[in-house]
Amino acid sequence: MEYIPVKDVELLGIYEPGGHHPVHIGDSRSENRYSVIHKLGSGGFSTIWLARNHNGTYVAIKIGVASKFDDTTESEILKHPEGQTVGQPEKRRVQHLVDAFVHSGPNGSHRCHVTNPGACSVAESEFYFDGVWLFHLDSARAITAQLIQSIACVHAVGVVHGDLHPGNVLFTKPRLDSLSVQELYAKYGEPKREAVVRLDGIWMGKVCEEMTLEDSGVVIADFGESWQTALGPRYHLNTPRPYRAPEGLFAESRDASIGPAADIWSLGCVMYTLFAQRDIFESLRPDNDDVLAEHASMLGKPPSPWWDSWEAKTDFFDETGAWAVERERMAEEVDTGLEKRVMEYISEDRGGDMSTEELGDLLSLLDKMFRWAPEERATAGDLLASTWMRKWGVPAMDKLYSRE
Repeated sequence: MEYIPVKDVELLGIYEPGGHHPVHIGDSRSENRYSVIHKLGSGGFSTIWLARNHNGTYVAIKIGVASKFDDTTESEILKHPEGQTVGQPEKRRVQHLVDAFVHSGPNGSHRCHVTNPGACSVAESEFYFDGVWLFHLDSARAITAQLIQSIACVHAVGVVHGDLHPGNVLFTKPRLDSLSVQELYAKYGEPKREAVVRLDGIWMGKVCEEMTLEDSGVVIADFGESWQTALGPRYHLNTPRPYRAPEGLFAESRDASIGPAADIWSLGCVMYTLFAQRDIFESLRPDNDDVLAEHASMLGKPPSPWWDSWEAKTDFFDETGAWAVERERMAEEVDTGLEKRVMEYISEDRGGDMSTEELGDLLSLLDKMFRWAPEERATAGDLLASTWMRKWGVPAMDKLYSRE
């Protein structure tokens, strides 16, 4: 059966055996412990709902598709970092599991993860701004510092996030628990329905230009693509292409497993977009080859094993290895290095509010994150000890903590 697509809503055809569970406002879950009051969003393998606990607190319930029922990885990983970071500030910056249960319905059995709700994602805060996005400098610093701490926490317990991008960085929730359901609807809006049930995600965030330092607490969310390195190798990445580490394109064919360095690359991409008004890799054709060409434009030719196995390289280079691509196909001039992207582009985007000293420290940090060879990239521990983190990140983060 086919359905007419509804804008900004998951494909309705996925509501079938093995797929999504149909949810209605007012439904109860986990033996009437949680009552669904709004929709927060959806992903490829789940829908996320705002619910109220019987004790009056608000939670987010992520309901996975039935076909993923046997995959318990996310549940285990959501528990894992939490137990290792008791008393540490960065514990608060990794989404942790409040509860988990199984719900059975017409399409099968579904794993449900209960977490604290976020206000909105970094991606949404940028997207909903009516103009070109730009975070205030102290907010960008504090968010970046929290992400570095959080990734260090995750890597320290042997976990690779595997899907780090602005959509998986959530601003911590507004104060909801004092609101009744009707007060919440009055403040943020009621669910909107259409034929075949359309429920627009509730908007509880702010656009980036309105974000203050006090609003800048974040958590890393969605561990659905994560893995524990001790349990076996991984040879693929499903990170969105502009944030995906290049080894994700070659790992399987080269029999080279992917590790924590893939998160470091993705983190560098997220960090850049926090300070700039653009992504660092803005491919005009978002397929693997064009994104890889953008990588090469910044870093030079890939290492020999990758270069030799890159079948589409003749679309961009001649037989001598010189650039031979049409200018219209590239988002930037070829050979636009990292230094120009930081020292010139970020400076221009920010209108001069970021000092040359800080830009230089940020460049030094990103330079260690954007390396072709995963083993040459900085570790999360290196990022924690970096000059930028010491001089700019930690002071902004400490200021945030003092105001929370």
